[in-house]
Order: sequence, then C-alpha cells, then structure tokens
Amino acid sequence: MPAGQRQSLRFVPDRKSDTRSGKKEPKRVPDFSAGERKILVELRGGRPSIILSQRQQFHQSRLVEHIAASDVGYQQTIDAMTRFFQAQGSNASDATSQAVAWVGQTLQHQVDLLAYIDVFWSLAIIGAIMIPIACSLKPIDLSAPTRGH
Repeated sequence: MPAGQRQSLRFVPDRKSDTRSGKKEPKRVPDFSAGERKILVELRGGRPSIILSQRQQFHQSRLVEHIAASDVGYQQTIDAMTRFFQAQGSNASDATSQAVAWVGQTLQHQVDLLAYIDVFWSLAIIGAIMIPIACSLKPIDLSAPTRGH
C-alpha cells in the first residue's frame, strides 16, 4: 500500500446456513492481504512465540557446546551428581543415568530462562520505541463533528 493512502477492510461473502430455514445467509468476513495478515499475526502474539523458539534454539546450540564427554567441567559435574544420587540410594548405573538426565534438565531450564529474557528485552525495546511514536501523534479534537470516509 503506498504511503499516505488509507485502505478500508474488504469483505468477501461467506455462506452460512440458517439452521431454522435451511437457507444460506451471506456472512461478512474480512479479506486481508498477506501483509495485513502478517501484521495481525504479529499483533496477536505470533511474534513473541517466534522469537522465543528461535532464541531457545540459539541458546541450546551455544550451551550444548560445553556438554561433551571430553570437557573437564562436564565430567566433574557428572561425577559429583553420580555420587549424590548414589548417596540417595541409587545403584551406580542408575545414578549415572540420573546424573546425565539432571544435567540435561538443568541445561533445558537455562535455555528456557535465557530465551524468555531475550523475548522480554525485545518487547521492552518495542515498547520503548512506541513511546516517542505515541507522543508524536496529533491530538484529536473530540468536540469536532465526525467526518466520513
């Protein structure tokens, strides 16, 4: 849509049957362009969930780099957690499995937390950008007569 040009909603008829008479009545359904649909999806919450999933993938790929059998810190953590689970009454093989599962669960919690922090920051930036835009809007004279399209 060219700048400065306003476009009203377009409606396409949709046939809805009347259950009482069996006749189909036209129903007015808005017909949105691809750009308008994209904006509506972003406004109704599609964008934050997209950011969340992308940031989860990013953080998981970065944090998994440090989980390798050859990593000394990983080995020490697995050994410490294995001893902890053995002290709780698990046998050696179960304790090792529980330790690996605990590390994986801890990693997933960290990934989720970091992704939510990223979403919070992106929404905060969008909100901060909206403040000057809202302040730059022209005031509306409510006492003036209404104008049609």
